[in-house]
Amino acid sequence: MIIFVTTLLLVVALLNLVQGQAQHVRRLDKTELTCLEGYVLDKYCINQNSFEDDPDAIPLLVPETHSFICMLNPDYCRNSGFEILGDPAADGDGVYKRVASLDDTGNQMIIELGYRIGSGCKGCNGTVSNGLRALVVGSFVGGDVSPQDTSTAPPILMVKGVAAASETTCETLMAEVVGKGETNAGAGQTTSEASAWGSPLLLLVSFTAAIFIF
Repeated sequence: MIIFVTTLLLVVALLNLVQGQAQHVRRLDKTELTCLEGYVLDKYCINQNSFEDDPDAIPLLVPETHSFICMLNPDYCRNSGFEILGDPAADGDGVYKRVASLDDTGNQMIIELGYRIGSGCKGCNGTVSNGLRALVVGSFVGGDVSPQDTSTAPPILMVKGVAAASETTCETLMAEVVGKGETNAGAGQTTSEASAWGSPLLLLVSFTAAIFIF
């Protein structure tokens, strides 16, 4: 009888531990996401400190003038990757901050967004000619990072969703991303998955009880 009670308590403890861990993982998946809003520049133009179609412009001072033609037409601009910028402080020097470098998924999302809303560039179907201001949802590699100094490469953002800032809000885009994360495989354990852990362990409790009763 003592062995039975000990075994039963151990199984129940394991059930609570596994369910608690699943809920913890799911909660982290949501809270670690961040939404950034800002102008998007390709790394080639940032690094050369000018635009291909406007050599006198300084990208981190006037990102709103960055044309979709410059960003998407040259392969070396389009394929160099993208960064999202933080707006300058009201009492600062007017320089935009290099907040995040997008991962490959985010780079492709930005290219697709640019083609959809941009105008003048090859393959573009939109009406916006300059200044790609976007919302980007994702998580920083290594955790949340504050906006970086403009002279350094910013941290990498693992991107989950992208949208034009003029078309939606961070709250809406975040909700869409979290919703997809609750249904897509590989997006972290969900409520249904946490429950699924419980069923086999409850069966094990019943099975253990049956053995010691008979």
